Amino acid sequence: LLVGTVTNQNDAAAMRQRLAKLSAQVGDTAPLQLASGFLYFRDGNTNAGAAAFQKAQSLDPKSGATYSALATLYLMQKDLKQAESAFKTAAELSPVRSSRRLSYADFMIASGKLDAGRQFLGEMTKAAPDYLPAWLRQADLALAEGNYTNCASFLNQALSRDSGNYDALLLRGRLLLAQGQATQAIAEFGRMTTAYERSPQVHYQLALAYLLNNDAAKALTSVNRAVTLDP
Repeated sequence: LLVGTVTNQNDAAAMRQRLAKLSAQVGDTAPLQLASGFLYFRDGNTNAGAAAFQKAQSLDPKSGATYSALATLYLMQKDLKQAESAFKTAAELSPVRSSRRLSYADFMIASGKLDAGRQFLGEMTKAAPDYLPAWLRQADLALAEGNYTNCASFLNQALSRDSGNYDALLLRGRLLLAQGQATQAIAEFGRMTTAYERSPQVHYQLALAYLLNNDAAKALTSVNRAVTLDP
C-alpha cells in the first residue's frame, strides 16, 4: 500500500530504504518482494520487477496478490494464456469480497468470454450479496450491452444495500441517459451535484443530460464546471 503512494524519485528512494530496513527486521518475504517489484516497474526496470515478482511467488506460492501482479506482468508481455492462468489463480486464492476476483472477471469479459465473466460475477454476488462492486460490475456490463432491464435490476440490488453509493447513483443516471429520459437524468445528476459537488464526472454527466434535453446553455455551464474541477 505504501509503495502505491510513491509519486516522485525522493519518495521512491525513501521507500527503498524503508523496505531494506523491514527486510533486515523480518527477513525476505513475498510482500517485500512485491513492493520492490512495483518500485522497479515504476522506474522502468521491468526485468528486475519481473524477477522480484517471481521471487515473491517462490516465497509464498499461495499469495493472491503475487499472482495478480504476475497477471499484470503477463498482460504487459501480451502473454494472454499465462495472464489468464495468473488471474484465475489470484481469484481462487483471494476472498470472495476481493478486487482480484473482479479483475479476473474483467479479464474474461475483455477477452470476449462474456458468458464466463457474467457467470463468475453472478457467483460472487450469490456468495457475498453485500459486495456492491460485483453488482455494479454486472450493471455496467448490462448497460454496455443495452440490457436496460438487467442493468436496473443489478442497480436496485446495490442501492438497496447502500442508497447513497456514488458509483451506483452515477450509473443509474447513465442508465436514464441511455434510455433517453432527460428530465429524470437531470434530476438524478442534479441531486448528485449537491452531495458530490466537487466531482467533475457528475457535472460532466449533468451536461450530457442537459444536451439531451436541448438546453445547451446549462450544458455549457455544467461542462465548464467539470473542466474547472479537473483541467
